[in-house]
Amino acid sequence: MEAAHLKAHILGLAFSGLFHIFERQVIMVLERLDFRRRGDVWTSVPEKKKHTFSGYKEALEYGGYPISGDVGTTVDLLRLIANIMKHGSASSLQSLHKKFPEMFWPGGATLSIDMIRLTPELLLESANVVAKYWWEFPHA
Repeated sequence: MEAAHLKAHILGLAFSGLFHIFERQVIMVLERLDFRRRGDVWTSVPEKKKHTFSGYKEALEYGGYPISGDVGTTVDLLRLIANIMKHGSASSLQSLHKKFPEMFWPGGATLSIDMIRLTPELLLESANVVAKYWWEFPHA
């Protein structure tokens, strides 16, 4: 594997890790919020969505803490990159390209993981957006 590919894959895993750290924190906050509200937060989420990120987002929204704006956009970007890096998800690759076309190198006949532009600067910017969300989050 050439150095550029290796760098891209390492960055991809870093983006993926940042998403999963965020997701784990959301779950911990929801568990505390659910406990405080005597179980009504988790029951607000349909059973088929209980262990999905869209379900977690619904529970946060129900609890009064929606993920929206810059953090919503950043988390969506991180979630798609995580799915692509971990599972090679073609549908996530298509969604990433549709929602964030600036993330891709121009040209190429076929859409592929190698066309995604991941930079340390974007990773740091994403981490700052996620950190800001938690700094401003009220205690659950």
